[in-house]
Amino acid sequence: MKTFVRFSPVFIDAIRCLIRYKANRMVLLWIYAFWISQQARKTAIIIGLLITPLLVKAQIPSCGANQILTGYNVGATDANSSAGTIVAGPNAIGLPDGAVATINANSELIMDMGSALPSGTVLKVTYRSADATAPLQVLVSTDGVTYTNIAQLLGSTTNTTSSVTLPSAAQYVKLTTTATVFYPDAVTYTVYLCVNNPAPSCAVGQQQMSYQTGALSVNSGSTSAGVTNPTNAVGVPDGVVASMPANTTLTLTMSTTSIAAGNTLNITYSSANTTAPLQVLVSSNGVTYTNIAQLPASTASTLGTITLPFNTKYVQFQSDATAYSVDAATTPVYTCVTPPNNSCASGLQQVSYPIGAEGITGASTNVTNDSQSAGPADGAYAAIGTNGTMTLNIGTIVPAGSALTFAYTSANTTAPLQVLVATSSGGPYTYIGQVGQPDPVTGNIVTNLTLPLNAQYVRLKTTTTAYNVDAVTYLAYKCVSPPSTTCATGQQSVNYEVGAEQVVGAPLNVTNPNNSINTPDGVVAVVAANGELQIDLGSVIPAGNTVNIAYFSANANAPLQVWVAGTDLAFTDIAQLPASTTPRVQALVLPFDAQYIKVNTSGTAFSLDAITHTVYSCVNNPASCPAGKESLSYETGSTGQPP
Repeated sequence: MKTFVRFSPVFIDAIRCLIRYKANRMVLLWIYAFWISQQARKTAIIIGLLITPLLVKAQIPSCGANQILTGYNVGATDANSSAGTIVAGPNAIGLPDGAVATINANSELIMDMGSALPSGTVLKVTYRSADATAPLQVLVSTDGVTYTNIAQLLGSTTNTTSSVTLPSAAQYVKLTTTATVFYPDAVTYTVYLCVNNPAPSCAVGQQQMSYQTGALSVNSGSTSAGVTNPTNAVGVPDGVVASMPANTTLTLTMSTTSIAAGNTLNITYSSANTTAPLQVLVSSNGVTYTNIAQLPASTASTLGTITLPFNTKYVQFQSDATAYSVDAATTPVYTCVTPPNNSCASGLQQVSYPIGAEGITGASTNVTNDSQSAGPADGAYAAIGTNGTMTLNIGTIVPAGSALTFAYTSANTTAPLQVLVATSSGGPYTYIGQVGQPDPVTGNIVTNLTLPLNAQYVRLKTTTTAYNVDAVTYLAYKCVSPPSTTCATGQQSVNYEVGAEQVVGAPLNVTNPNNSINTPDGVVAVVAANGELQIDLGSVIPAGNTVNIAYFSANANAPLQVWVAGTDLAFTDIAQLPASTTPRVQALVLPFDAQYIKVNTSGTAFSLDAITHTVYSCVNNPASCPAGKESLSYETGSTGQPP
């Protein structure tokens, strides 16, 4: 410890030099450590253990407040054979592209990285091998003369990328084989950048949201003639693609002005095989392009996400040995929204119910039964053929931050259902997302979208996949008083179920409707498909109370609609009970005062046993005793038959 204290000023000087002179910092510090080691070897070891991880991390910058760390890969600038037999050595220059060099057994290939890379830099070696007999030796040098072996990469007959951290500065990388032939694609490292976070800082009480916007046009001057339907890559993902044969280029104009660095670039694409990646280059002027990513080949539709390291106006895709299909390239538009305040005052409870569209304001000729998509989900569908459009009027402006729920089916999973919204029937309409496709994070099929903008009109668009739409709904919230179960001292709360008193009006397609009144007894009223039954609970039941519906269904195709009304018989649809072929009881908290309940069916028949509500009362506690006494109990039976 005395030795460490003695030489600590030297260590402090080393740190000062590290801060002042960024170049050759590893060499500088280890010169100090070496000098110290001549005096105290243990101290040198301690210093080395302390500073080495710090220096390795120092290659990745620490970004400032409200900044994002991003980066891009850079490959070797030259490749030369130094021993043995090398075939197509220049194929290992640059970034991974599926074109490989061949290093035969007992041969060497030297890669020039273009400049000295500091210690701590992570090299990524992309390669495959003829077999797994012997490893690939990785040696590095600062001068191209003296090499140090720093890694041995295991053989792999499939494409592999291995990472190697430089223990010291190096400009040259020598790849050496012994008994196994290796095929290197590239040796790369990452250039890191700190960029400002483009997402806005929202005020207290607001939440940040975003929606995607796609490319504006194709830059025909830098797009290969062999690309088929290049304009299909314009706009947002729709399942309709631009086709890029091998060794072609597609360039898109993303914006009239540059998109700020730090934004995400989201690319929907697929490939014909898995041989070579898709190169992604960006430019702010359409002249000078920088390669920022290599998207892995995928024969299934895939979403690739890249954080832009530079301001970008143009995005260019380059295919090498593999053909690609590009659906869209999009970037986010951010908004700050104040979410609806659905909280309730103390003593009240929140109740919600779905509200569907009031009507249809327009549909293309290949849409049938469009009115079936109005209202809440009921199992009856509007059919939107391929390349169709249907616009629904929700009836009121739904505030940003609210969630829309989509009930639908599709003919296949080839293309999504596009969702656009507006506050006026004439537009303008803004694309906010898509349903019918797996979420890239969860993998679940998307059925809900949160509104980033206020909206009253919802436009649904199809491309190559037909959709059947049952409903588009949002939740309405009510604050209601729960029934009181508080009793006076010496009393206790009890409850019991009370059934409907009578059937109201003329039931439609109902057998034995009176079987639905009173409490459950296993004897049912059968409401056939497209049937309707109204019952009277006998008195107005205040909002916040619970009704219990005992039922089962003939199949699981469509739900049972439940409507409630007060004395004015103005019904509101408050729930859609799931079909169940086994008996069940569904509890619903009333969002409104209600005396009448209506149930109706669409494509499924339901059997209704009873609709009851819970009645609470306070009764004297029979086990309550005076002070100083305790309550005991025993069982007693009946005394006989009544006279």
